[in-house]
Amino acid sequence: MAIIEIESSEMSKVVDGLAKVVFFERDLPLNVFIKEGLSFWFFERPIVDYLFLFSGLISISLSAFGSSPYVKFSGRENIAGSCVRFDGGNIEEDTDLVSRKFSNFFGGKVGYPIFLFNDMYDWVAIESAHDEFGVIAVDSGRVPREFIDFLEFNFIPKAEMIKLASGTGAQSIDAKIILKYYL
Repeated sequence: MAIIEIESSEMSKVVDGLAKVVFFERDLPLNVFIKEGLSFWFFERPIVDYLFLFSGLISISLSAFGSSPYVKFSGRENIAGSCVRFDGGNIEEDTDLVSRKFSNFFGGKVGYPIFLFNDMYDWVAIESAHDEFGVIAVDSGRVPREFIDFLEFNFIPKAEMIKLASGTGAQSIDAKIILKYYL
């Protein structure tokens, strides 16, 4: 296995780093990101159930940045088993395991919000129980082109989200609400 469960002391450091990027006090659809000038992509939640996207995001992060991506469940709470790091051993098997455990919230131990990110916080994704769409924020100036290309091809770019918001269905209403904070 190439999933490393993050222990309490390291988890505190990881969460402290994430707190420099996101406002833990906010939740979607509000803009939860601290830094200005970020680029955003969107996705339908739960991302960990879409194994192609989940494993693809972990894989491209490993190859583009050369560092381990993380998944942190339950927001900033320091709960045993709520944070894992991928070292790239067997991405498909590892993401499948996390997805299966997530199907019952790791036996009721973890919950939302869920954050995915790399160890330098060049990109951070969040999904919440309060919104149908998750958001990936990227510091475009620091991110390799291959990562941006992956997002453009596999996630919902802002221009497509704007088109979706122009409709009248339930998904269009959700798109309008989230775009209020991410335009």
